[in-house]
Amino acid sequence: MMAEGTFRTFFVLFYVFANCYCFAVHFQSLLLNL
Repeated sequence: MMAEGTFRTFFVLFYVFANCYCFAVHFQSLLLNL
């Protein structure tokens, strides 16, 4: 079904965005600790 594919694509994009955001926050905290 089209809706299922769209939901799956949205979930993957959200998952990647969340991982990038968490990595950026963690990397920034490491730089501030230097």
